[in-house]
Amino acid sequence: MNRYVLQGLVGDLAAGRRVLVITESVSQARFSFEDAVAVVEHLDELPAGLKVRRANGDESISTAAGGRLSFRTRRGPSSLRGLSVDVVFVDVDPTPELMEALYPMVATSRGELIRR
Repeated sequence: MNRYVLQGLVGDLAAGRRVLVITESVSQARFSFEDAVAVVEHLDELPAGLKVRRANGDESISTAAGGRLSFRTRRGPSSLRGLSVDVVFVDVDPTPELMEALYPMVATSRGELIRR
């Protein structure tokens, strides 16, 4: 994931948006998460209530304003069902099944589905 994408996602986090990043593998999710943490830590002004969670499989960054930046893999589209977010960044080549699982996530929030 390049720095321009990271800065945009962190900007959405700071604005209180719920952001989900879909990656190919667990290792890629961890790398992307650590890159996002580095961008957040170098902000001139940290968002209020910033929390970094490094739990296995549930890496996320959240703010008091309700913003949350989470990372998941694409391994099972059914594992993504039921989530509601404002922005989904798909950092993989999506399958039709994955896209079917992602569209409802942003439908209720009228959010964005961004593909690399």
